[in-house]
Amino acid sequence: MENDPEVSPGAAITSLTGECLANVFSHLTPATLASCMSVNKQWENFLREEDSIWRLQWHKIYGAGSNGAMPVGLDQQPLSSFRAACAQWHPFCKQYGNFALRSLHAWQQIHSWLELNAPQIFASLRPGATEAELDDAERTLKVRFPAALRVLYRIHDGQDLEFDRQIDTLRPSMGPSVFHGLFGGYQFYSHLVSSRMLPLNRMKRWTQHFRSRLNLPDDHPDVMFAAGFNFNKTINCITNTGDVMVSHVPGLSRVNAANGPPLPLPAFAPLAALQAQELGYPVLSPPEQPDAPLQWFEFYAQDLSSNKFSMETLYDEVPNSTGICLFPRRPPHGPSAITRGIQVSASPLFIPELSNLRDVDDGDIQYFFAYSIRFRLLSEQDQRTEAVATNTNSAPADATSIPRFVQEEEPFRSVQLLDRAWKIRNSAGAVESEVHGEAVVGQYPLLEHGGEEFTYQSCTHQREPQGSMEGEFTFIEGSIENPGARQVKARCPVFQLTMPDVVF
Repeated sequence: MENDPEVSPGAAITSLTGECLANVFSHLTPATLASCMSVNKQWENFLREEDSIWRLQWHKIYGAGSNGAMPVGLDQQPLSSFRAACAQWHPFCKQYGNFALRSLHAWQQIHSWLELNAPQIFASLRPGATEAELDDAERTLKVRFPAALRVLYRIHDGQDLEFDRQIDTLRPSMGPSVFHGLFGGYQFYSHLVSSRMLPLNRMKRWTQHFRSRLNLPDDHPDVMFAAGFNFNKTINCITNTGDVMVSHVPGLSRVNAANGPPLPLPAFAPLAALQAQELGYPVLSPPEQPDAPLQWFEFYAQDLSSNKFSMETLYDEVPNSTGICLFPRRPPHGPSAITRGIQVSASPLFIPELSNLRDVDDGDIQYFFAYSIRFRLLSEQDQRTEAVATNTNSAPADATSIPRFVQEEEPFRSVQLLDRAWKIRNSAGAVESEVHGEAVVGQYPLLEHGGEEFTYQSCTHQREPQGSMEGEFTFIEGSIENPGARQVKARCPVFQLTMPDVVF
């Protein structure tokens, strides 16, 4: 063809088959494909009609659309084609580079988990903020947001919750939306947290409010982008460094100049990087483009999508208080042990807003932890299976008969808790304290075979970032009112009390 003077280059291009074009175009980027549409009418028509080419790009570059659903735009509205999606998302990715793709992928992980497990929280996510809205928030707060925070808000401008709308009318109530915080929560005794992602309008409002109450300058770099419903825990971005901090607002009902600013703790940092500073602790040494808000968000998305957290009742005293529970339920974070058919599981959690990492006059250094303990009595069949497995594993190698325990012991139909005993160890493994007492949080749970779990939460604190707890719970056969002859000391496995590298 090259030696034939009768065939022009243009004719050669237009003679390419659709299969050939599809193969070539599949290796190009969306920007290059857009340029190809201006080469000639054939290519333009082909790329307009063959949405599968754009769908391939959408999968490959944006990592989305694999579930067969049509893509959405930055406003979270469905788009008519994958070509339209690439056209809308390309400028966003061009402006923010890899940050945009990382944000999109992390949000996709969260979307998938929420759609399956928490549709009510998924429904609360607002459409993405525009560049103009982000610029306006910067002007109002007199700061510059790091790009790693802007890309999160470009996809979703926080949450729209009924509770926040009730605050606007000065009639807030403990309805279900209180527990729909995107960043999860927990409860022990009277301490209840469920951290929602604040939309820009509420970020501006609450950041300015607490600046005023804490006597901070109106251009203070801290901005609040997430908070519990009563602000006993806040998640802040330090805009001049890009750091992410978890904090609390001291003395909400009696704030004065003497209280000073809240003491933030790092939300994302290697433990070795923690160095005491006047107002807080550096999370990391920011590079030219600090990405701590995005990294922190990515870690949360990974933990959520791996089912480290689950949807649970956060507060038994409030109906419909289901939310994302931050007590980890999967090993190795949630160890479990079975003793004579009684399963005891533990889930520890570092509580940053109640920790004090500075040795000041009004208190010692304190690393505060909560823990969630779950009891369950296996079904009679599972008790028998567990007994055989336990005794077989512990029997001598030459044993030929069924272990005596299996022959003599009948499964429990019910058991009731009598008392508890704890050993709390420091980082060196030495016992720091022992706790003995009746019941747990004032209750004597009665467990039925194959029945529901009983869960309770409590707390402890220590002077070091590492430690551990272990213990045992005494159960009586039957019930306290109608006891049987047998008692069991059910073991609670060792669980670590360690300040994590990432705090949510």
